[in-house]
Amino acid sequence: MSPFLATGSSSNKETILLLESILYLRTRKNKLSQSKRLGKFLKEQRGRLYIIKRCVVMLICWND
Repeated sequence: MSPFLATGSSSNKETILLLESILYLRTRKNKLSQSKRLGKFLKEQRGRLYIIKRCVVMLICWND
């Protein structure tokens, strides 16, 4: 038997609720970290596209 589970039924319910809340928080944290990674990736790509756009405009407008 798990040391986390007590013999009383109300204590078992409390333990189960506690474990469920811990799992919920872990899942939520993983989703937040995924969205942060996606945001960072998109920001980096936007920056790269900005640089490419500036280079193209500079090449088109170049006067010799």
